Order: sequence, then structure tokens, then C-alpha cells
Amino acid sequence: MDDELTHATFTLAPGAPRPALRRTDLLYRPDPAGAEMVALLYGTGEADARAALARAGLRSPARLRPGTGEDLLLAAGHALPASPTVDRRGAAPLPGPPAGVPAAAR
Repeated sequence: MDDELTHATFTLAPGAPRPALRRTDLLYRPDPAGAEMVALLYGTGEADARAALARAGLRSPARLRPGTGEDLLLAAGHALPASPTVDRRGAAPLPGPPAGVPAAAR
């Protein structure tokens, strides 16, 4: 079973290209203007995570630890792309009135 999860924290200058990891791995900056990056790597132990980060071109040393469910929740929230259908708080907006309904009936 592929249930290992590794949390990696490393430094990457703002504006530098993000490491190209697998689609199943999550990558985000806790502070969008900061230099710290976090990656959650699925199905990897510490040795495999270090190898994956090295293959992706990471030059700074990474601090690794086993990942947790809380890490997954935080990473999923931070890693979501900006979307016009999601407001700034992350909640989906309420749907508007159906098309063709006059303004007076709203």
C-alpha cells in the first residue's frame, strides 16, 4: 500500500521556478512572499523524498519529517489555484438567480 507521506521544508527564492514534482505531490509557500517552500510527497519515505527533490533540481537542503493528515489539509488549501468561482476565504459563492428571472422577482 502506498500510504507513506513525507513533509519537506526548504528554501527557494521568491520568483525562482518551482521544482517540477509529480502531479500527486503538493507544493506551496506558507507565506506567498517568503522564501520557505513546503512539499508533501506521496508514497515516499525520507530517502525517496530526498532523491525526488534532487531530481527536481532542488539545491538547498530540505528538512524532512513524516507527513500527517493536518499537513495534507494545510497543503491542499494552500496549493489550490486561484479561481474566479472561489472567493478569498475559499468558500464557493452562492449561485445567482436562474437566467431569465427579472430583477424585480429576485
